[in-house]
Amino acid sequence: MAVDKEDLLKFYISLNTSIKLLLRFRLRQTVGRTFEELASEEPWRIYPSLVEALSEHNAEVILNMFANWLMNRGERISVDDLRSILSDKRRWLKL
Repeated sequence: MAVDKEDLLKFYISLNTSIKLLLRFRLRQTVGRTFEELASEEPWRIYPSLVEALSEHNAEVILNMFANWLMNRGERISVDDLRSILSDKRRWLKL
């Protein structure tokens, strides 16, 4: 798998403050966890949590931002693969 917990946390840190605050507030309000907590403890819940907190459209915007961030770091991964990785517990249990 090209994506790991460290990548998720580095991506989150790279976001501008307004997006980080939005994610922190909405995720805490809807799922009771922050992005950092999800990335560290349950990364397979990130995409479903983003959909619940922000709507599917906005979750896709964040996913595309993550894909672009990875591409800028030399990682090529499709948005479909990212969606699967950030939604499937089995992919993370193999690590």
